[in-house]
Amino acid sequence: MNYLLFQISLFSVLLSLIFVNAESNNPFQSWKSLEPYPFVKILDKDGQIGTTTSFGGDSHSLVYFQTQSDMKNFLESTPEGTFCVALDPSLLSNITLKYLEQKTSIGAVAVLYGVPQNGFSPADAYPQKAQSLNSSSSYVWNSWGNAIRFQKFRFPIIYLNQEDSKAAIEAANKNKINEFSYPRYALYIDSFMHAAVDAATCLRRKMCEPIGGYSVWTSLGEISKNDSNIVLLTANGDGDSLFYRTAVAANSAISGSLALIAAVDAISKVQNSVKNDKGKIIATLFTGEGFGHLGSRQFVDDILKFKCQKGDAVKGNGKGISCEEPIRSDTSFANINFNSISTIIEPQMVGGNGLNNNQTNPYFVHIDGTSISQDLSVQLQNVAQSIGKVSFLFFFMFIYLYIFIRLFVNFFFFF
Repeated sequence: MNYLLFQISLFSVLLSLIFVNAESNNPFQSWKSLEPYPFVKILDKDGQIGTTTSFGGDSHSLVYFQTQSDMKNFLESTPEGTFCVALDPSLLSNITLKYLEQKTSIGAVAVLYGVPQNGFSPADAYPQKAQSLNSSSSYVWNSWGNAIRFQKFRFPIIYLNQEDSKAAIEAANKNKINEFSYPRYALYIDSFMHAAVDAATCLRRKMCEPIGGYSVWTSLGEISKNDSNIVLLTANGDGDSLFYRTAVAANSAISGSLALIAAVDAISKVQNSVKNDKGKIIATLFTGEGFGHLGSRQFVDDILKFKCQKGDAVKGNGKGISCEEPIRSDTSFANINFNSISTIIEPQMVGGNGLNNNQTNPYFVHIDGTSISQDLSVQLQNVAQSIGKVSFLFFFMFIYLYIFIRLFVNFFFFF
């Protein structure tokens, strides 16, 4: 199912950077094009987060901060002009960026290649707490979370790859050796990173692009409005990161997707061999979940409220009719009885454990307190104790197979 998600819009994803060496008689021959990863501006219904560029681009002399002392000493006696900080990744934090933002001499930040030694997470200490099962909880799930992802900054912030980081450090060091006398090496950021008020306004003025995605769903067996019991198996279909395109989300999203796909494949091979008249299974991969659960919210909205304004009366990929406006390749989701969804199971960060004998990080199971959830939690603990460390893939295939047997099959020959 193809969604265009308008609640939050991705504003700018392309930056072109060049070094300008004013010592050259022909400055065009001294430009070095870089391939940065931007901290993009994002809008929602309430306003904006992310970074901002100046109209016409930003050009600032380079300075390298490797330690807190470097930063303190430079800012106590800042030379004339404005500067782009080549920031060692060990210094990247919400406190550091907000401190630099207060200094009028700082016009941009280029985070250098690498990761902080003590770990780093731009998410909240309790990621997406408002949409969680326990929104009133004060538990700290993400001890490294610093919430940078949701802050607004007055200057552009980018991340450089290894090769470009070396070039930035070399240029900044030359400026330091020359005591920041002119001519200087500078970083030029040519980007349009502006927005209009909020997502709705920016989209209406055609200054922003909506976050898009391709969420998919399937069912084991034909879905109808008469289904009285539906189990929804779901996982994230994509991930997001502080700097656009720097993370593949192998653990946070893809591990859960793999577990779901493998489990659905296993269930599909046994479902016809047992009598199943208790319900149906729907499997989904949603995009945009990192932005306020956009994919799943759109899916629910489609189930409850979708109206095709212009249909072409052609069968879609499944057995539903496609729709031209709004575009849906298949409208079989209209057959889902939302009130019949009895259980939702979602694996998220399930990678890592069992792949390395030295890892001891536990899995956490979030339940809503119902009897089936409590029963599943007990069974998972029993399985974990009996089989020890195993790959996440096998572990979650077992979870889904258990749910299939526990909820749908008339004879419980496993437990």
